[in-house]
Formats: sequence, structure tokens, C-alpha cells
Amino acid sequence: MSTFFIFLYHRIQKHKTVFVLLLSAFVVATGYFASRVSFSEDITNVLPGSKKISRLNFVLDNSEFMEKVVFNISLNDTMEKPKPDLLSAFADQLADSITQQEIPDRVRNIEKAPDDSEMMKLYDFVYNNLPVFLDSADYKILAEKVSDTAIRQALASDLRTLMSPVGFGVKKMIKNDPLHLTVLVLEKLRMFQVSDNFELYNSHFITKDHQNLLLIITPAYTNNSAVNEVLFSDIDQLIKTLEQQEKFRNIHVNYFGNAVVALGNARRIKKDIVTTVSIAAILLVIAITSFFRKKRTVLIIFLPLVFGIIVSLAVFYFLRSNISAISLGIGSVLLGISVDYSLHIFSHYRKHLNIEVLYKDITTPILMSSFTTAAAFMSLFFLNSKALNDLGLFAALSILSAAFFSLIVLPHLIRTKAAKPPRENLLDKLAGFHMKKKNLIWPIIFLLTVAFYFFLDNVSFDADMMKNNYMSNRLRKAERDLNRVTSLSKKTIYLVSPGNTVDEAIIRNEEAKYLIDSLTRIGVIKESSVINNLFKPKEEQIKAIERWKQFWDRNGKQVKQALEEEGNDLGFKKTAFKNFEQFIDKDFYPVSIKQAGLLYNMLLDKYIIKTDTMAAVINV
Repeated sequence: MSTFFIFLYHRIQKHKTVFVLLLSAFVVATGYFASRVSFSEDITNVLPGSKKISRLNFVLDNSEFMEKVVFNISLNDTMEKPKPDLLSAFADQLADSITQQEIPDRVRNIEKAPDDSEMMKLYDFVYNNLPVFLDSADYKILAEKVSDTAIRQALASDLRTLMSPVGFGVKKMIKNDPLHLTVLVLEKLRMFQVSDNFELYNSHFITKDHQNLLLIITPAYTNNSAVNEVLFSDIDQLIKTLEQQEKFRNIHVNYFGNAVVALGNARRIKKDIVTTVSIAAILLVIAITSFFRKKRTVLIIFLPLVFGIIVSLAVFYFLRSNISAISLGIGSVLLGISVDYSLHIFSHYRKHLNIEVLYKDITTPILMSSFTTAAAFMSLFFLNSKALNDLGLFAALSILSAAFFSLIVLPHLIRTKAAKPPRENLLDKLAGFHMKKKNLIWPIIFLLTVAFYFFLDNVSFDADMMKNNYMSNRLRKAERDLNRVTSLSKKTIYLVSPGNTVDEAIIRNEEAKYLIDSLTRIGVIKESSVINNLFKPKEEQIKAIERWKQFWDRNGKQVKQALEEEGNDLGFKKTAFKNFEQFIDKDFYPVSIKQAGLLYNMLLDKYIIKTDTMAAVINV
């Protein structure tokens, strides 16, 4: 093998100009294509590419529920008297600024609490489709509500309400539903609310003590840190600008969400790459300078590394056009391996001062080393992880390119006029230390191996994937502050039911509902949000409507009579509850997801994913 490289060396020596032009053209071309490669900062690329992980990524990429970023707005002085109007004004200005600057490029929407008109529309929708939202357990409560005693108590309560200041606003609701049957469904909506600790205030979610107000946004991308870097830098600047206003000087804001955590991870990865490569480069420069004592040598030794990276990125441009930024974390390792080839060539030539001897000594070792190392990295290409695939291919291409550059180009750059090898220095003496002549070395290694064997059981593998996430002190504080007022950031399990359509996903979610209900009964699950408890598949809705008919066939006559008699005793007109009597006799029909309207926009869409190719229902 050395014969070929010796022949190639002499051919290049005879045609230096042509070689320099060809090499320059090659470097320029590969450099151009390398510059066109984009870097993916999606941390989920580390996950295996199995069918299950693909579905997980589908959920992560398309679920609004998991993408939300929550802003926790409060007063700096927690002992100060609550100022809900001030918190609301700050939230409104911040929301307006984000809307103007970030929607739709970097923010999909800003979530606000529903106002009174929207709540009334939601009430009307639930009332007009009441039977489809009731399950068999609700009819036990319904049976109690239609007893003569319960009817008397309900009508007495209605009368007190009508005579109160709010009576005018609820008159229609009492005429339509004097027994408050709709409340059975409205109670189910509580499982989808932010927290029991919150109430509505000026279209915002605010804690009952009026100390904390939440503003919720949905970024356009959760795992695209390049976009979110701009987004959250802009938001930080907006918050800083608002806090400088005199009236907002006592306002404190922090925010938390998956997009923020993903951005923190991306920032940390970049910082770690720069740090590790910089440390490795500095240490190598110090070692090389102390050994060769020539500035020019230091620059030349790093050329194979630069060449290898450029060629590797250029190949990626034609194969994939993008590369996982996580794979660049191997930079410090590549630095050591690639520079090692240069050091072999320089140190051998420094010792022998003969090109042919150089090639005979180092050609086979460098080629064998590069091919075996590249093969080891290429084994990562067979794993089901895009980031690890990129890492393996990037490292293998870089190492092979650096090895061939070292053998073909470097010997032309290291010629020296010295007639004899330089005097040995400390590194030469260390390199000349012969282990085989030191008989004590092998017994020591053997004894250490035996000793270390007994400590094997003390090593365990951490199965907590959450520890792979990096969170700054600022993020950890934001999470703690949010956990004090709500459960939005607490550790949660998501159970997803996929399907080709939304209706199919809802049908399949019945199995998940049964599982969650079973685990809830035995205390494994403390809280859950399952949309099938509220919105059922069409077949289940038909059964629910049939239960409604059967119930009123048995109880309708008695309830109408009791309403008339008890209402008459309390002073209601005979026709006061005519709307309700017609309501329990009318025909009802199943409701599709398209007909859910405001219910879908306010609640269900956060738990439903719908794309052109797939749909899914999320249970929390």
C-alpha cells in the first residue's frame, strides 16, 4: 500500500501546479456545498425511529396541548394587596405585542379565557344536545332530581334566584331547565379546566386569591429551536420593555413549556459543543507547540480536520441536505482522531527525515486505524435514531477524508532543511518508554482488573429519560412557581388513541377510557381528562339518546305533573315550564365533531389531533 502513495507523492511533486489547482477547486466546491447544509436542532431526533416513536413524534409535533407555553404574571411583592386589574392590563399589552410581532410566523395563537357570551353559547349547545352527553351513571343523579321533593326544592331555589338581582339574566335558563339538568354536563367540563384554583377575570385565568394571572400561547413550532430562539428573545425584550413602564415596575413574569425546555436543551448542546471543542483544541495547540516548536506546524496539523469536516458536510448535502446538530457534539473526538494522523506523519518525518521511510512506516497504520474507526462509527448508522445515524456517517466520512488528506497532502507541506533529527525532548522520552521491559506493569494491571471486578454491581443505569433534559435555574424556578398555582407543568402521562379519522380515533379511545377508569377506581390514577367522558362516539351517542327516551317514558308524566303542582304552590304560571316539557319530549340526534362548534374550539381541539393522513385523541 505504501508503494502507491510513494508513487503518488512523486507524481504530485512533478506537477505541483496542477495538483494545487485541482485541490483548490475541490475544496472550493465541497466548501460551497457544505455551506448549503442546514442543521436540525430537533432534540427528538435522538429517539429511535420505530413505529411507536414515529407516533410519539406525530403527537409531539401536532398536539396543541403539549406545545403550550404558560406565562405566570404576578406582583414582585407577594405581600402587597392583590391588583388583578394591573395584572390583566399587563397581560393584555403583552398579548397585543406578541400578536403584532409573532403571529403567525412564530406563534400559532394566544389562548384567552372565554367571555360571558361564549359561555352562554356553550351552555345553549350543551342544553340543546343534552342526552348525548349523559352516561348511565348520570341517570342515578337524574332519578333523584325528578323526585317530588327534589322538584319542590329546585323550584324554590329558582324562585329565589328570579327575585335576586341576577334574576333577569337567568330567566330563560330557568324556563328551559328548571331542574338544572344541564349542570350534570357542565360539571364534566371541570375536568378540562386549567385548575380548581382559577377563575375568570377580564377574559383571563387568574387564581382565586388574585395573585397570579396566566397567559397561554401556542408556538408555531415546539422543537425548532432556530425559530424559537428568535421568538423567546423577542418575548424577553417585550417583557423587559413593559416592565420598564412606571405602572408595571412591580410586575414579575416567568414562563414555562415544552418549547422553552427544548430551546434550553438546544442552547446547552451548542454551548457544550463549543466548550469541548475549544478545550480540546487549546490543549492540542499547547502540546503540539511544546513538541514541534513551530507556529506553522500547528496550523498545518489541523488542516486534515478542517478538510474532513468540509467533505463530510458536502456529502450530507447530496444525501440528506440537513444534519442533526447533536451529531456535531462528536467534534472534540474528531479533533483528537484527525490530529492524530497529522502527528504521526510529522513525528515520523521529524525522526527519519525521509519521505519513503515515512510512507513505509505509517501508511498501513493510518489506513487501518481510519477504516476500523470509521467502521465503528458506521455501526451507529444501523440504529433507529436519526441523530445517531447522522453522527455515525458524519464521523466516518470526516475520519476517512482526514486520513487520505494526511497521506496525500501533508507530506508536501512538511519538508525541512534539517540534516539530522532534532534533540530528544520530554515527549520523545515518554514515547520511547517500553512497557514490555517493565515486568511490574502487567501484574499491576491484572490486580487492578480483579479489584475493579468487585465494584461492578455498584454501577447502575439511570432509566429516567427526564434527566436527559437540561433546565436552567430560571426554568426550574418558573416550573416551581407554576406548580404552586396549577398542575399545568407537573409530570403527566399522555395516553394517545390513533386513527385514520377523528371519529375512528374517538371510537378507539373507548378502550383507553375503560383502562383509565379502571386504574382510577383502584387509585393508580389520581386525575384524568378523557374526552370520551364528555364527547362519545356516534354509536354510544345513539345508545345515550335511547336511554334518555326510556327514562322520560317512565318519568315524564309524573315530572310534568309535579312541576305544575309545585309551581302553582310557589306562584309560577301554569305554562311557566312549557319549554322544558317540550324539551324532554323532543327528538335528539347524534352530534358529529364538526357540529361541536364552540365546544370543540374551547375544549376538544386541545385533545384532538387532525391531519390529512392521521388523527389522534389525547388523554391526560
